[in-house]
Amino acid sequence: MSGLRGNFPIAGHELGVKVFRMKASGNGHEEARGVIRHRTTDEYYKGGGEWTPYEELAMEFRSLSKVIEEAQRYGIKDCCEFIIRLARLPGFAMFLPL
Repeated sequence: MSGLRGNFPIAGHELGVKVFRMKASGNGHEEARGVIRHRTTDEYYKGGGEWTPYEELAMEFRSLSKVIEEAQRYGIKDCCEFIIRLARLPGFAMFLPL
């Protein structure tokens, strides 16, 4: 276990996994953005407790803490997913259940 770093039980480089480090902005770090989508209706959250069938009208989040705040405020849970995209990786998306 001499090659392990931090508090992870298995280091990513030993598994052949590439880790992307992100910041909200600045200094060449990737900016992540995302929207909330309802898993049953496929509608997107547009803010204020309202939904739209159009992703381009969806409320865009740049912070996971803002997603959590909005989900708590409007009772969004066990029904949706937060879709994260990175501008420099077209076609890449990460889906986090809410």
